[in-house]
Amino acid sequence: MGETKCDARDRLAEASVPLEASWDGEVEFRASEVWLDLVRVWGKEFTSVTFRRTASMVRRADPECYVVCLPTSGTMHRTWGRVSAAYQPYDLHVFDSTRLGELRAHRERGLVTCVGAEIPRRVLPLPEKVVERVAGHPLPGREGVGALLAGFLTQVSRSGSYRPADRVRLGAVTTNLVSALVEHVLEADIPGEARRGVLVLRAKAYIRQRLHDPELRPATIAAAHHISVSYLHRLFQAEGVPVSVWIREQRLERARRDLADPAMRAVPVYRIGARWGFRQHAAFTRAFRAAFGVAPSDYRHHALTR
Repeated sequence: MGETKCDARDRLAEASVPLEASWDGEVEFRASEVWLDLVRVWGKEFTSVTFRRTASMVRRADPECYVVCLPTSGTMHRTWGRVSAAYQPYDLHVFDSTRLGELRAHRERGLVTCVGAEIPRRVLPLPEKVVERVAGHPLPGREGVGALLAGFLTQVSRSGSYRPADRVRLGAVTTNLVSALVEHVLEADIPGEARRGVLVLRAKAYIRQRLHDPELRPATIAAAHHISVSYLHRLFQAEGVPVSVWIREQRLERARRDLADPAMRAVPVYRIGARWGFRQHAAFTRAFRAAFGVAPSDYRHHALTR
């Protein structure tokens, strides 16, 4: 059953990446989504339509993310500035949510179908300058890394029945596959400075996936990336935050988010600390108070009763 034009337009205008839509004729629009930690994966199907992202929309709501799109039936044509690109089924493409432009999606008979993901820019383990080099260009989704990403997005978008821990892992898989595809397309054509940036972002992605592990240490991170511990420290020092401090900040932020989550109200505070790598409740309480100025139990009470 298709939606009215007003219903479909309202849904698109209220989306995390708002869009305007112009349908030529009959309106059909259906969408599903699943959150994988910080990553949103979605599936959509609709009749032929033109989507637009305007400057006012970016000013009103910009999630500062990369959008990955894979058409699985129908064709798409994107225009941004003076540049344009056409996409056939299984042509992956990546674009920045801040980018203005127009996307025309068309199919002679039946519905245009596509799957995709929205990944916060700060989470993708690649420098923005590197991603910008492939933004908007058709990327192969029928072979190699692109086929892995296409299959993964298609499968994940069909099911939302994942446990919280699975969602974190699958979110990391999404970002890793997207980065692997971008790097594969660019291959070795990345300057040395950008390579160091890639290494830092990869190390951060590795850490995020293992924040629950109390054994996570600079030595294990360095070994996983085939670099020395001293070089790992130099990489993070160039970022302005020592690696151990960055790990602790990430763990505390995840714990803070869980403490404010009504769905985790019944989980004891000490278990939330343990979930994010704090073996000792006293150590967790001290670190949390130092970071946020309040004990974790008091923070939870305030967050859930305001």
